[in-house]
Amino acid sequence: MTTPAESHPQSEDIDAELKRAELDLRRQQLAIQRDSHDRGKWANPLLIAVLAAFLAAIANLGVTLLTAANSEKMEQRKWELARLDERTKNTSIAVSEFARQLASGYQEASWVLWKRINDPAHYTARDAATYDRAMKKILPAVLASHVQIATLDPSLYSRFTPLVLDLTQVDEKVATLLAGAPARGNMKLMRAVHSEAGKLLGALGQRIATVYIEEQPQDARILTHYREIKDGRSAPSRSSEGSR
Repeated sequence: MTTPAESHPQSEDIDAELKRAELDLRRQQLAIQRDSHDRGKWANPLLIAVLAAFLAAIANLGVTLLTAANSEKMEQRKWELARLDERTKNTSIAVSEFARQLASGYQEASWVLWKRINDPAHYTARDAATYDRAMKKILPAVLASHVQIATLDPSLYSRFTPLVLDLTQVDEKVATLLAGAPARGNMKLMRAVHSEAGKLLGALGQRIATVYIEEQPQDARILTHYREIKDGRSAPSRSSEGSR
């Protein structure tokens, strides 16, 4: 038969087991409550609305910054287009004036030599003086136009330099011949210089046009590209051009 003293340790073991089981149950309940609380926090409609508004604000800010950047680039391109367009117009005007002055010089030389050769009876020293006064106006105007071209397009300036030299050389020859006596040798030289001036005048337009066209294609491509951007059209890519 079991005595009370022998049954006491067994009851203590049972009590300890019950306490451990109770503690485990409480821990599980607390874990469930924490998990439920966390889930409820993220499922809160107010929190979701705040997060949605925050994300929308970030998206709108990104769109605004991107739009501002694109607008700034477009304004920069418009400014570059206007500047390039203005330079192209000014260059065209300067080249036209340059050509006009050169042509005037050759015409003056051709006319005074023609009269000296073909109408010697009516040729006077006044004709030579008239030619001299005209060339004193024309040559500085040619040089001024030439310098203006240099400020707009140095490459055109360099390629137009031979045209200036051609006119100055013809002028020197004409002035020397008009100052000399009307000997047979001089008349032969006059005819040669008259012919030279006529050929240079006839080829002047083609020479200027050729140089101008050769020097302008890059600017023309840039202008076309920017105008297409301005009009909302995209320029064809090199790959698409090569596949044509």
